[in-house]
Amino acid sequence: MPEDKGKAAIWDVDGTLVDTAELHFQAWQAVCREHGRDFTRADFAATFGQRNPEIIRKLFGDRFDEAEIAALGDRKEVLYRDAAKAGVELLPGVRQLVEGLHAAGFAQAIGSSAPHANLELILRLTGIARFFGAVVGSEDTQRG
Repeated sequence: MPEDKGKAAIWDVDGTLVDTAELHFQAWQAVCREHGRDFTRADFAATFGQRNPEIIRKLFGDRFDEAEIAALGDRKEVLYRDAAKAGVELLPGVRQLVEGLHAAGFAQAIGSSAPHANLELILRLTGIARFFGAVVGSEDTQRG
């Protein structure tokens, strides 16, 4: 065990490891369009980083019940993952930093408001899953 035990880094994913903001924006645009609502850059800025149920309530008020909210959130994430599968790159310097922290004995984890399926996809596509001992996503939290 490394001499300096207790060192750790917790990483967010979107905007920290990768820049997938445009993929999220496009997925939200598509879902909103399917339900007769525009989705603007201002909407995106006001909701980015929040969990889907909160975003959907902000966008649509009380129009949908809990089951419909869950289905809309699932639809948005399917659209996002389909787009991400075309390729996602780590932000500059991320691979070197993650590998360097690992070599220095840091424990590393993911803490994100994204669903586990998104996190697992991004970690697999970028080839860095092995560096993270824990992954916490939206299903593990009450608030984003």
